[in-house]
Amino acid sequence: DKMYRDPTTAFDFQMYQMLTLKERNAETSEKPIRIEERSLVSARHIFCSQLFMEGKISVAQHNIMEKWFDHLIGTPGQGNSP
Repeated sequence: DKMYRDPTTAFDFQMYQMLTLKERNAETSEKPIRIEERSLVSARHIFCSQLFMEGKISVAQHNIMEKWFDHLIGTPGQGNSP
C-alpha cells in the first residue's frame, strides 16, 4: 500500500517482490501446477521497465534491478541496461 502512496519506495518494493517470488518458486509443492499472479519475467519486463520509463527509478536503480533479475534466474550478464 505504501508504494502506491509514496512512489519513492518503488525500487525497494520491486527488489523485495522479486526476492519473495524467487523464494516462493523454490518451495516444494505437492501440487503439479502453481499459478502465480506475477512472475520474475513480468516484474522485469513490465513493472521495472514501466517504473524506469515513468522516471520513478534512476538509471542506477534500473541497472541494479536488471542485475538482480539475472542473478535470480541464473543468467548473469544478460541484462539490458538503458
